[in-house]
Amino acid sequence: MEPIKFFPNKPVTPNKFVGRTSEIYTIFAQINNRGHVAIYDSSGMDKSSLLK
Repeated sequence: MEPIKFFPNKPVTPNKFVGRTSEIYTIFAQINNRGHVAIYDSSGMDKSSLLK
């Protein structure tokens, strides 16, 4: 398995972005129900990658 490369201030590419399945399902469920989602975490925790 190839190590994941981290580039500060840049989103992770989709093929390297793993392990957030439940968060993605929650976000899409809220969007489909016209709901709201707040995404928060410390700096560098891939929030931007999650949204992309």
